[in-house]
Amino acid sequence: MQFSIIMPVLDQERYLAEAIGSVQAQTFDDWELLVVDDGSTDASLAIAQRFARDDPRIRVLRHPDGGRHGAAASRNFAIRQARGRWLAFLDGDDLFLPRHLATHVAAFAAWPQARCIYGATRWLDEASGATRDEDLGPVAGHCHAPPDLVRRIIVNHEGEVPCTNMVTMERAIALEVGGFEEAFNLFEDQTLWVKVFARHPVGVIADCCAIYRQHPRSTSARSERGDLPGYVSPQEASRQFLCWMRDWLDQHTAPDAALDGALGLWLDRFDARATVRLKARLRVRAAMVGRRLRWRIARRFSRR
Repeated sequence: MQFSIIMPVLDQERYLAEAIGSVQAQTFDDWELLVVDDGSTDASLAIAQRFARDDPRIRVLRHPDGGRHGAAASRNFAIRQARGRWLAFLDGDDLFLPRHLATHVAAFAAWPQARCIYGATRWLDEASGATRDEDLGPVAGHCHAPPDLVRRIIVNHEGEVPCTNMVTMERAIALEVGGFEEAFNLFEDQTLWVKVFARHPVGVIADCCAIYRQHPRSTSARSERGDLPGYVSPQEASRQFLCWMRDWLDQHTAPDAALDGALGLWLDRFDARATVRLKARLRVRAAMVGRRLRWRIARRFSRR
């Protein structure tokens, strides 16, 4: 078994059949799909079970208590039961494009040192039908040694942080680092990215092979409305995530001056002293504008 695809589901009856169908439509067919029902109260569980009866590659899982535990806990639950060499992730309201798995297989072959691969996601606004492909920035097209992408992507945002549905990794390293941090409702995906990017080589492909739906019940929309369990403001969620990252890196990795300096600057944006906060926010903004401008200039000249 090459791929185990992890799909947490909570009340997604409207989209689930299409999401599962996008897995079945993969041109690379050595996979299993683990659908984890996270306490749905609609027809999601019945839909998943119907697909599983017809396709032995699909397994439906439920938490032992049948309750609701969140996306991070549901993914971790499935990871522990997966059989594949590699993990891929797809939420029950998103879609894989047909060559998603094949593209990642080719990337692992091109970069045999890579333990994780990610690429760009297409964002689909359900209301308007408008789409936008993520800009991964100058890191695309390269395999990066650790902890390069923690500093450049997770902290400094030199390109967009990958969506869950465009990340694949060896199952062994997800287990090694303990999976997703289950205390987070926001940034829970990035907790695993930090752990993996800090320890292992990661390849970044320019290909766009998955679709993230934006709709009223999506996590991003619910966050904007303050409609998530244990809600905290996006600013406070960011502060908590950065503090967790600092502590985790201190405990599990060797010091890295460039990363430590960048992370310290971002944390200064939340300092109790107003002058420190203002100075840090101005420096962060100026640095981000400068990096984006340099990237756009380099990209323009590369096309000539």
